[in-house]
Amino acid sequence: MKKIALLATSAAALLLSSCSGYVSHWNARMFVHSNTSHSALMEFDEFSGLMVLNMRASEGNGSTLKYETKLGEGKFTISYATDEKVAQEIFTIEGGQTKNDTWTVPTIGAFYLLVESEGTAKNGKLEFNLVH
Repeated sequence: MKKIALLATSAAALLLSSCSGYVSHWNARMFVHSNTSHSALMEFDEFSGLMVLNMRASEGNGSTLKYETKLGEGKFTISYATDEKVAQEIFTIEGGQTKNDTWTVPTIGAFYLLVESEGTAKNGKLEFNLVH
């Protein structure tokens, strides 16, 4: 009986931990964020680390990610990934820049936006919206 309970616990832990290889880890000051399947927002005074945003494209090769970003200081790299694909860079933004653009999502279904700072970034706002 103990072996069965141990096996069941191990299987549950494995299933729960294998959902994605991407895990958020960050420190922030004055940080507001939201994330739905079709939109995400990050606004902060200071941020360092990685934020993993979960999105869902309902029309592959036709869903468009619209982004509006601004950053006071520092640098961010924004990348795209799925459970099956290694992350690929979409764009970077550096201190003093504002970027408003679109990017075509190459897949249908769930994907991740990986928002990663190099060191500490300051006075930023990053907004992402899926449009069809």
